[in-house]
Amino acid sequence: MATLERLCTTVGVSADVATRIAVALRDAAPPVPPAPGASSPPPPPADPPLMPQSASQLGWLGIDAESLRLLEPYIILIPDTLRFPALVNVNTAPREVLVAVVDQLDLATAERIVQSRQRAPLKSVGDLTALAPNVPPANLNRLAFNSNYFQVRGRLRLGDVVLEQHSLVKRNGPTVVVLQRERVSTREQTGS
Repeated sequence: MATLERLCTTVGVSADVATRIAVALRDAAPPVPPAPGASSPPPPPADPPLMPQSASQLGWLGIDAESLRLLEPYIILIPDTLRFPALVNVNTAPREVLVAVVDQLDLATAERIVQSRQRAPLKSVGDLTALAPNVPPANLNRLAFNSNYFQVRGRLRLGDVVLEQHSLVKRNGPTVVVLQRERVSTREQTGS
């Protein structure tokens, strides 16, 4: 929750949007039986919302268009990690995401990480702490130096018709599994 609130604040969205997103995603998620000895979770809503598959679909949950526009470049909904969050890859995450995930990291230090990884990817905690020595050790368990999830975007143009495809894929060893795929077809306007 704190990470999502920091992301909202960093990109200029009200922090209460984070609460609305978290509550709505919890309500949309299928119920999970409690662990042995754990207290029972609150009962699911009688009419749960439809689970969004992409950040653009957070509007289904009542998130306003301007907040979505500001958040969409930084949020990816990964279906199999909604209950168990994925680690954030320090070699691909935008600086705004790094600031949200890492307590006490400012935008300038996050930008230094981004600039450094463009020359050579970070490979270890030592590489990261050399660039950001104030990273609290507790934050290191939320970071990774590689990923199994990737966004793949393609664009094909034939005459005035443009077909775009956005896919979210997961790598399982040598196998790549498509988790989501969205195709958009448009006609380009011809100039006068």
